[in-house]
Amino acid sequence: PPVAENLHSIPYPSILSSLNDSEVEAWRNMILQTHRPLVATAAWGFHGLDSAMSDRDTLRQQCQSNPECLFEELDMDFFTENTNTVVSAMLQAKFCLEPAGDSPSRKGMIDALTSGCIPVLFNIYQTKCWPWHVQDWSEVSLQFDNVPPDIISVLEQIPEAEIQRMQQKIASMLENFIFSMPGYPRDGDALDITLRHLQKIAVTQEKITQQTEAGTGIAKTTVDGKQNIGKVNDHLTD
Repeated sequence: PPVAENLHSIPYPSILSSLNDSEVEAWRNMILQTHRPLVATAAWGFHGLDSAMSDRDTLRQQCQSNPECLFEELDMDFFTENTNTVVSAMLQAKFCLEPAGDSPSRKGMIDALTSGCIPVLFNIYQTKCWPWHVQDWSEVSLQFDNVPPDIISVLEQIPEAEIQRMQQKIASMLENFIFSMPGYPRDGDALDITLRHLQKIAVTQEKITQQTEAGTGIAKTTVDGKQNIGKVNDHLTD
């Protein structure tokens, strides 16, 4: 995928973005306590790159052939609302299968997290999505380089203690995926996290500009905003 120092990914708006603090807390308690009778759920339409289409079709077949998995094929009509279908399915399962589509990121990854359903990822670039808001995907998801021959059997082997640990971690991060309503700012929500990181980048770039203009050295800003300043004036003839 393209890489540029001025490009930063932020999450899709979640279904929780209109809720107040007490409603978010009630939702957090609900997703932790809800009974999840299924091992996995899968919900998508059929679109995307050839490799993504292949993964989606393979996973669909595996899911539909196993009673421990619920597959929902989504209507790709832009005027059709799929939210109720998706969230209802996710609340029934411990794991949510999240193959890539047109790009590695997909809104289903956010829907899964906010529904307390552990995302199962099949593309390495998915773990690079939204690093400001999800610092470590290994804490809240399972990752595979390729689709296993029987993904449901693999998921059934995950210890219950590990499932509960990830569910607790996901529940603690809900605010990271909430864009609060205008006029109702919330410390630590998705917008606040984004603005704080942008402020850090702006401050870093301003310092680098000032040092460069002063002739003290050269500077380079890396993708994650860290700076590497090297003084060269003293050793130009080395």
